[in-house]
Amino acid sequence: MGYTGTRERIYQAWTPVEVIGGMEDELHTNGWVPLTRERRTDGSLRVIYERLSDGAAEERLGLRSVPRGRPMRTNVAMAVAGVAIVCATIVMGWSALVIMTTPA
Repeated sequence: MGYTGTRERIYQAWTPVEVIGGMEDELHTNGWVPLTRERRTDGSLRVIYERLSDGAAEERLGLRSVPRGRPMRTNVAMAVAGVAIVCATIVMGWSALVIMTTPA
């Protein structure tokens, strides 16, 4: 992919996530994509954007078909399911141990 420039944005610590997401979406439709992000010591968020060339921007925009919030919800759901399975396994193991060691 060809890059044609960079842009830096500093978001203050109290900037709502929805505002940052909306600004990123607007930049993304103009060919700017986030390259790096870093949390600064004052709590602000520094994001460096790079501008894609016209051909690369069209190709990159075509790849984004899943809404921004969806993958995170899937990851959280999978983590919760994993924790529930581990807890159920531990409870069943302890229950079996209690049954086996309890005199009749």
